[in-house]
Amino acid sequence: MDHGAIKSFLLGLVVPLYDSMRIANETEDSRHVQHLQELAIHWACKLGYPQCLSDALTTFHILIAPNVKSSVYCHAIAEGGPTEWAFGWNQFLKSKVASEKEKLLNGLGCSKEVAILTRFLEMAFLPNGEIMRQDSIIAFTSVARNEFGRALAWDFLKNRWNDVYVFDKRQRAKMLRAATSAFSTREDLQKLQLFQQDSTYDMEENVRSVEQVVERTRNNLFWMASNYNTIVKLLEIGQSLKAGQPSQVA
Repeated sequence: MDHGAIKSFLLGLVVPLYDSMRIANETEDSRHVQHLQELAIHWACKLGYPQCLSDALTTFHILIAPNVKSSVYCHAIAEGGPTEWAFGWNQFLKSKVASEKEKLLNGLGCSKEVAILTRFLEMAFLPNGEIMRQDSIIAFTSVARNEFGRALAWDFLKNRWNDVYVFDKRQRAKMLRAATSAFSTREDLQKLQLFQQDSTYDMEENVRSVEQVVERTRNNLFWMASNYNTIVKLLEIGQSLKAGQPSQVA
């Protein structure tokens, strides 16, 4: 699916704001300005703006303003490699602050390297590992929302469904919602329905949650079929008008 028109439109909104703020370590600005900076960095890097990605990598190894840590951790690790991931992991191990450890766990799941993400998922559910049992869901969700980790998270969940969170099976519902949050195609719906109908999976305490995820995917599929092409066409027309080019409405 081509998201080019949507990405161009959003970059046109975000880049000027990002360029006016950039990543800095100043914490004296008002809370409103800090929040605006946080949003600008999040979206500029998420949309792949090269300057934002470069700034995130540069800032990663120095003192980072608290309001932008989440975005910097994520995008620095995404743009980096094993060295950046290992640095983030070591910071996680050294930190004694719960909120900081959560930000680092979220960032560690942003890697683009399948081998790293696969190992991270396994580490998150080790019985006596460095990641506490109640924080495993944070690590899993961080991989699941990563476009490079979605398929890994889904496969991991299917393969481990019956043996993760045995002590609290309702936590599996949170994992399922995370792993399927981007499901919006007919193939996605079929995968979910097969999962739902497979009697080898222990669905105790999760029957309703699975039904809700199937219904959400069905609604996403309907919405995409009804609206996606129309929105893309309108954005393309807007880009043409902005560039001073004639546009045609089909």
